[in-house]
Amino acid sequence: QNSSPPNSATTMIAAVIKRSQACCHRLLPRAVSRALAVSAVRPASVRGWRLAAVGAGLVAAASARSILPAAQAKALTPKSSVKIDGQTYKVKTVPSNGNTYVTIEDIFGEGAFDPCIPFCSACITKDGHVFISGTIGIEPGQPKLVQGGVGEETRAIMTLIEATLEACGGGLEDLTNVNVFLKNNDSARYHSMNRAYVEYFKGKPLPARITVGCGSLALGANVEVQATAYCCPK
Repeated sequence: QNSSPPNSATTMIAAVIKRSQACCHRLLPRAVSRALAVSAVRPASVRGWRLAAVGAGLVAAASARSILPAAQAKALTPKSSVKIDGQTYKVKTVPSNGNTYVTIEDIFGEGAFDPCIPFCSACITKDGHVFISGTIGIEPGQPKLVQGGVGEETRAIMTLIEATLEACGGGLEDLTNVNVFLKNNDSARYHSMNRAYVEYFKGKPLPARITVGCGSLALGANVEVQATAYCCPK
């Protein structure tokens, strides 16, 4: 039998390899690149060439998955301190199983919480995601809410979220998802929250968002926001 692949099979293999290499973002090691050189493999039938093409794609995809997390883990470097409204706050970081737990210390005021109460500003995962804890509109350094209602609390929350992202080594542009919890949600309260939220971004792209009505929130807050960010390798 003819050991040369038919033209259609050759075209298919080339397309699979091209797509696989694109997905790998040029991160494939030399060993995998050599494995993708299917010209050295000469199956005896069209069926064999199809299997070779599929195999090449799987090798490329698997290699990309194994390499990408290592690169992403280096994307964020938490800071030792962060400024909020001109005041400097220390940042505490605790590594655990490849993740990093980040806390802005004394954000509620020194000794505001019993040490037994769990609190963490955010968690940086090994794959580059940042999960930010639910945040209410407090006055930085004091365990009390800002005055002014829904709009002012929303602005204060976004200031704290941006500071948390900065503490993690990221920025507001890295936000991908926002969950808003609005006490006694109605049209007027929703528009007050939404206006302050949109104004804070100052024309920057807005992340995906959901707003849900709820009952009581911590400290009697009107608004609480939880957010997720993702930072690609730089």
